Amino acid sequence: MYPADVYDPRTKENLPTDPYVPEKTTKLFAEDLVNLDTHVVAVETTLGLNPQGLFETVRERLDQISPSGWLVKTITYPYLMLSVVDHILLSRQLKNEVVTSFAHQVPLINGVVVAVTATGGAVSATFTLLMIDANGDEKTDEIVVSADPLQTVAGKFDYLPLHIISLTVSGVTGLLGTYKVGIDRRVGVVNYPLGAESDVLKLSVNGEEMSLFAVAPEFGSVDLQGPGVASGDNIIIVYKPSLIE
Repeated sequence: MYPADVYDPRTKENLPTDPYVPEKTTKLFAEDLVNLDTHVVAVETTLGLNPQGLFETVRERLDQISPSGWLVKTITYPYLMLSVVDHILLSRQLKNEVVTSFAHQVPLINGVVVAVTATGGAVSATFTLLMIDANGDEKTDEIVVSADPLQTVAGKFDYLPLHIISLTVSGVTGLLGTYKVGIDRRVGVVNYPLGAESDVLKLSVNGEEMSLFAVAPEFGSVDLQGPGVASGDNIIIVYKPSLIE
């Protein structure tokens, strides 16, 4: 049934003894019903399936068009990996280096996290990530991560890469430390920065609307930690982009 499916009317015919006579305006013929069926199918086909999107009605969705004419856009993530602490780089000795070969790239537009472990005394290092961001631009982000003896401390980059070019480790202090690089449950949207947190209008996981999620407008980041998403979940983010694609 519409809006999930377009109406598929069954064949209708007049009885052989009762042919169509348009002048008989008080009698219902098969041609009258077929005409109505044709108009219903035409309207549903023009609107397309589920034109209301994540909203209750098409009217509600249209009401979300911004004053400047930007149309709310829906982004569907067909899969989402669980947070993986070493998805990008397996554990490595903490030293000054430039890394250009990775175990994996980010699966989506993902948040990137560096975890530093002090296996002896306190350690510290600066991590510089060179990336292609969600808008297709080259961008650099830098964080400093320090760990006290026998502790592991994680730091996250603010910008979310679409593709990682290199990771530079510099300013290393202390001995006997390791680091690994992974992803968290932040996902990014294109055409950022967003104007405000409210520019992410709705988020659903497997068709269920979620209310517990955090938005970082400057970085076009949506933190899915609150909804508790899992690998294989279908994520839909409805948001107002900053630019028209």
